[in-house]
Amino acid sequence: GSTVELYVFDTTPDDEKAIANRAEDLGGIGPPRCAGAVSEVLTGIGPFDGIWSWTPGGLARQLQRRLNELQQQRAQ
Repeated sequence: GSTVELYVFDTTPDDEKAIANRAEDLGGIGPPRCAGAVSEVLTGIGPFDGIWSWTPGGLARQLQRRLNELQQQRAQ
């Protein structure tokens, strides 16, 4: 679609290296598998443990939920 959503997470250099390696290993994936490919790259790394969805909307909801959880933890 034409809508881009940006989510910013704190990650470690090791997290970022793991994400980059997975993305490179996976290669270019276009629609209709893009949300699944992003999930495949992120899941289990740093703050993305358990994040997985085949749909862009589902992935967006999970990422927003995780951001909310992390913000609540920091506020405590």
